[in-house]
Amino acid sequence: MKTKPNNETVVLITGASNGIGFAVAEQFAKDGYIVIATSRSAESRPNLLALAKRYQNVSVRELDVTDSEDNINTLIDLIGRIDILINNAGIGIVGVAESFSQVQIQRIIDTNVFGVVKVTNAVLPGMRMHNFGLIITISSIVGPLPDMRQCFYSGSKAMIEHYTAQLRNDLRDAGYDGITVANIHPGPVITNFESSAQVGERFNGRANPYPQMHADVSQWRALMQDGRPVAETVDTILKVVHAENPAFWNPTEARVHDNFAATYSDPTGQRFAQGPSFAPKRQELPSEMTMFGKSAPTVSTIAAQETVQGNLLAKL
Repeated sequence: MKTKPNNETVVLITGASNGIGFAVAEQFAKDGYIVIATSRSAESRPNLLALAKRYQNVSVRELDVTDSEDNINTLIDLIGRIDILINNAGIGIVGVAESFSQVQIQRIIDTNVFGVVKVTNAVLPGMRMHNFGLIITISSIVGPLPDMRQCFYSGSKAMIEHYTAQLRNDLRDAGYDGITVANIHPGPVITNFESSAQVGERFNGRANPYPQMHADVSQWRALMQDGRPVAETVDTILKVVHAENPAFWNPTEARVHDNFAATYSDPTGQRFAQGPSFAPKRQELPSEMTMFGKSAPTVSTIAAQETVQGNLLAKL
């Protein structure tokens, strides 16, 4: 990606009030970028307002990604030039497949899919005008892979994978070689995502025909609480920003990379249907490792991974 000095680079971050979004806003502020940190409501902004008091290069705006396209376009027009867009806003939902209500499913799609599309569409005209920009979307390990307890969350991230892949190709084919599209793929990360994720509600107040659901949700929460530090995701984003030719897929840790490698080597789909699996934590992703970039993967062989997994795997 072509570069500008940090103090001339405008970064728009959605969902910046906490978790990954706030950590990214804070790091970019420290690094001297012009940060536009957004959140959907005034009540969710105290951390951001405190950050803006510490750093004069941070401004805080209200942006609900589920708002109308016209309102989102108006805000983006008011902001003006945006060099880097970080699509971070998103919500989770957990339970068995039959437990999710239509209202819950629609909320996931409105936020995780339409929200990304609307904000990206609003930013793209300015980027096309200058043939310059970087669009980073926080996907998940369960974008390229299914999640056995979050099928609609996983499905929403899969839709974003398809959308951003086509967008990347469309821009390239139209000659906009100065605009880069890249996705970030965290595994479990220690944030408030786990505690804020809704549980499927269709069986509330009546007998649940899936007696394992409560235990599975608890197991999922425990896995998330034992996740990796958010700093790893921030570091991965910074590597993409500073890369001359960023990869499209960017795992934040080696276990995510291993899951991708194992799943996409199996043409039968059996490994895909299994969903992500996690052996005990190991070292973070080496800096030279990329997905579909110029560097060769430096992960263990798939056969070795399957051996390590065995009975130690904790299914997401």
